[in-house]
Amino acid sequence: QAFYKKEGYGTMTGGCGILAIQFPIIIGLYGAIYKPLSYILRIPSAVVSTLSTQVATLEKNSNMGRMAEIKVLAHVDELRSMNPDISSAIFDKISGFKFTAFGFNFAETPADVISSTGRYMVMIVPLLSFLMAFLSSLYSYFRQKKLNVGGDKSANVSMGCMTLFMPLMSLWLAYKFPVGIGIYWAINSFLSFVQTLVLNHTHSPEKVIARMMVKESIVRRNNEAAAVKDAQLLKESSLK
Repeated sequence: QAFYKKEGYGTMTGGCGILAIQFPIIIGLYGAIYKPLSYILRIPSAVVSTLSTQVATLEKNSNMGRMAEIKVLAHVDELRSMNPDISSAIFDKISGFKFTAFGFNFAETPADVISSTGRYMVMIVPLLSFLMAFLSSLYSYFRQKKLNVGGDKSANVSMGCMTLFMPLMSLWLAYKFPVGIGIYWAINSFLSFVQTLVLNHTHSPEKVIARMMVKESIVRRNNEAAAVKDAQLLKESSLK
């Protein structure tokens, strides 16, 4: 903590604090995508439970888990005929809900779409997620390699592995999770890349080192001036 204070660094402002702000936003995003009936349309929980159970029967999958509410969106007409006691206004609200953007259905999972319909266009989202993450990782790799000239060569190998690992992880997540999460992942990677470009321009190592040298020079001169003044005062006091 003393070292952090000396260098002007705080764990809550530079690391954990930022993640603590992002985490509830990400959890809220996941909840909205996986449970649109509950969190977006505000359908009563009893109705949601009934429809989720019935859609599992229609899909012939007793273990729908978190995908249940998403699947209800694809079976509105069948569920309407199965539940004459549920208000027609609720089904109208569900059927009128457009869970799309950029031409993609946020509720669709690329892995499921490709295996069931053969529509490969949905792979655009995982590929974009991969490319944006790869662009950011590649830039960081060459940046760190440049700064590591003459340093530990094993660090370059480690950075090279991470350059591929993170984009491949983004590709897999965007492929296995709903499109809405993949789009978020791709946009997030792109914005992170832009942020890195800006920060490396405004806070490049050369500029930071130059500022530090200026500050150190000022401190050193102030200390020298103070030492000279103290010596002069001591000399004057001894003469008296």
